[in-house]
Order: sequence, then C-alpha cells, then structure tokens
Amino acid sequence: MLLVASPAYPEPPIDGDKFRWTSLLRHLTELTPLHGVFGFMRTPTMEARDELFDRRFAGLDIVGTPNVEVTLRAGLLAVRGWPSAFGRRATPRWRRAVAAAAARHHPSSILLLGTSGGYVPTLPAPTWLDLVDVRSRHRTIAGDQVTRRRILAAELQLAARHRILLTCSSDRNWLLEHGAAPSQVAVIANGVDPSLFELTPDPASRLLLFVGNLRLGNSRRGIEWFLRESWPKIYSSDSTVRLRIVGYGADRISASDRVEIYADVPTLRPHYAAAALAIAPLLEARGVQNKALEAMAAGLTVVCTSPVARGFFSAEPAWEVADDGEAIAQSCLSLLANPLRRAELGERGRRYVRANHDWRKSAEQLLSLLSQ
Repeated sequence: MLLVASPAYPEPPIDGDKFRWTSLLRHLTELTPLHGVFGFMRTPTMEARDELFDRRFAGLDIVGTPNVEVTLRAGLLAVRGWPSAFGRRATPRWRRAVAAAAARHHPSSILLLGTSGGYVPTLPAPTWLDLVDVRSRHRTIAGDQVTRRRILAAELQLAARHRILLTCSSDRNWLLEHGAAPSQVAVIANGVDPSLFELTPDPASRLLLFVGNLRLGNSRRGIEWFLRESWPKIYSSDSTVRLRIVGYGADRISASDRVEIYADVPTLRPHYAAAALAIAPLLEARGVQNKALEAMAAGLTVVCTSPVARGFFSAEPAWEVADDGEAIAQSCLSLLANPLRRAELGERGRRYVRANHDWRKSAEQLLSLLSQ
C-alpha cells in the first residue's frame, strides 16, 4: 500500500494545485490501494468533504485544522523571516497522524502534497513531495527572476530531504541550476479532460476567450492589461469580434456590449466550443497554465505571452507568443482573418496535448516513481 498525505484536503479543486491532486489521485487509486491522511480546515470555499473522493481510498484519516492555529503558525514563521507557505498548514496533530499512519500501514512509499506537506517527521519509507511548481521562480516578460531568496532556500531544503515532483521541465531545470541534485527532482505533467478532444471549433466564430481564476492576482492583472493594451486595438479594427471572460471571480471585471462575463460556471465545454481563439495574456506565470492546455485540447489556437509559453514542453510551438499589447492584438486579428491557420495551429495544439498531458499516463508514471 502507498500512503498519500497532505495538510490540505484536496477538494474542491478550486486552484491549480488541488485540480492536479484530485485528478492524479483519482487515477492513482484506480492503479493501487492508497491510504490518505488529510488536514481539513472548515472554510466556505477552500475545503469541503466529497464522499465520492473519500470512497476512492482504502483508508482515510481526516485531521481537523483550526483556522486560528494556521494563522498563528503563519505569524510565527513570518517573525522568523520564513515564507509562511512553507509549513503553516503542517500542524503538530497532522504530523503525528502521518507518522502514526506510516507506522500502522508500513507503506512502500509516501506521497506528500504541497509546500507544507514536506514538514513531516522522519518516516519509515521513501518520500516524494509534489510541489506542483517552484515559487522561487518569477517568470515574467523580461525573463526569469528569483522571487525571494528565502523561498528558494526553502525549496532547496525540501529537495535535499524529499524527492520532488513538478509539473514542467523548465521548473526542474530552475532547481537544478540553483543546486538541487538531478536525481531528486522529477516531472509529472498535468493532464486534461479527454472529453475536450471531442469538441469541434467553429471556423466562423469571432469570439476571443479568456478562462482563468480572477481571484488570483496573476490572472486578473493579465486580463486587465489585455483590456487596456490590446482589446481597444482589436475592436476598433474589427467590429464583429467579441471577448468572453470566464472563471472564478470573473464578475470582478465589468461587462459591456462586446465583453461577456461568465463567473463560476459549472462547465467550460460550451465556452471552448463557441470560441475562435483562446488568449492567455499573463504578465507573470508559474508552472503550467491548465486553461491553456484545455483550450488546445479543445482545438483552439492559443495566443499567449512568453511567461505562459515557458511552462510548456514542446520546442515546436503549437501556440502564438506575443509580449506587448500591439503584438497580441495583431496576432489575434491575423488569426481571426485566417481560419486555415487557426485550424493548423489548433490541430498541432491537440497533438501536443495528447502527447504530453494525459492524466492516466501521468498517474502511471507517478506510480512507477513511487514503486522504485
């Protein structure tokens, strides 16, 4: 049996980390028995028990995590000058539960989830820690920068203690460049919903689509920049083009007669099906942008900035990259005027996603690593 432990319960998948964990664990439990040890913090949006998710596990320990305790731990870490994301959720009660489960079940390997997940006592089995992406790397249009030296130090400490999992190879290269051992860092790619491959883009569509969590600063700053720097150039050149903004918190952006807002939608499929192009105009990015992968799986051409593109694997782009408002506008207008080019890039994007982003294959690769 394998043990998976996280100080944060993975449901609901409201952010990229939890989306990855719920998807990987769903497939991993189909391949091997898992015992889970999850912290659980009662909040209206962050965590909610899911019976179907729980039933996938051979056994489950749920450890209550008081909000006030996490807040106090974050404050103490901040006083020490340590980034609070690295440890604030790893409460003593959760750490004891992980140690007890490991002693009770004698797992062959242990999968830990999240930046706080690495702060466990010494355990009797090899540990893999899924960081998802590196927080020390600030991918911007100007290039890669270190966000904070303390964050980089924390990631390297974790890489010395556990074997690390990441979503993209450029993040792995970043840690290796800063001193992590190659044998300690592996890449397990994110996947997509395979039903997206069934969608057929409408060659007559004039709709630009942005999908993202507008509660997150990177997404909101990116679409606001696009609205300010690119959108006026597009609609002044072509009066038939519309923009649709979809996702958590999308209602924070004002709608207009040519800007449609869809907040907190139950499914993204009809929005991908209606679009001509997907845009990802982020000024800064981490890891891989899942919504860009989904758009490509749906057959859409993606117009993105270089910080987004540096999270992809392929050396042969299946997307168009532009880093200033004028260039993004011209790229969108050119593609809207050329359905054949859109179809070519859309098909290339689908091939890229099929080859690199399959949840089942990622779970099988993860199981292979955990079985070493």
